Amino acid sequence: MINNESEYLRMKNAEKSLWWYRNLHNLVLNEINENFKSNSINILDAGCGTGGLINFLKNLGFENIEGFDISGYAVMLCKNSGLEVIDGNILDTDKIKPENTYDVVISNDTFYFVEGIENKIKVLDSFYNVIKDNGIIIINLPALDIFRGTHDIAVGIKNRFNLKDINNFINKDKFLVRKIIFWPFLLSPIIFFLRLTQRIKFKIFKSCKITSDIETLPAFLNQILYCITEFENKFIKHKPFGSSIFLVLEKV
Repeated sequence: MINNESEYLRMKNAEKSLWWYRNLHNLVLNEINENFKSNSINILDAGCGTGGLINFLKNLGFENIEGFDISGYAVMLCKNSGLEVIDGNILDTDKIKPENTYDVVISNDTFYFVEGIENKIKVLDSFYNVIKDNGIIIINLPALDIFRGTHDIAVGIKNRFNLKDINNFINKDKFLVRKIIFWPFLLSPIIFFLRLTQRIKFKIFKSCKITSDIETLPAFLNQILYCITEFENKFIKHKPFGSSIFLVLEKV
């Protein structure tokens, strides 16, 4: 859970426009559309934050969407936006939500709060119980320690993931790995340089103000970054690295 309420406000203000959120939401949408032909499917956003993805999908006609988050402040921001979300921990998903109910469970950038392989397995087992047979789980994860920076401190990222880490907590008897891709790839050199600069600055000036990379950019620059990443996600299928990993699992 993000402990700094100002970071939730930054998130809420950025979710509609910032290139990173727009590209992530498009990845989620494309995956849903590839697997389902109806807007009436049941969707659960487990760890919904300030509700940007829920709003995005609702505006596209997906009405059967539920969400919860461990942060009472994030839940309050969602409710202030007219979203019906509740307090809850992803470890307890099958305790607060009915079994075999959802076609899609989404849990973006939540697993880095979960400590230990055993608890990550527990989260996936909990998701397994609430999705229908052949339902899908969509997860976004922060990737690779080379992209660590003060951003990680600001938003509470305790660990970044590589492919070996992910394979360690996926039960292949319960889940088929449908997709696992790094992104953004083309912008990775820029992200690496920014995070490296953050690490050096923090090492030299330990009292410097720590904030995330979530901020409003000039519209022209933001659109360029969005278009580069959208091009990549559509046309570059095999990417060796990136600052995030997008993972899709199917219940078997």
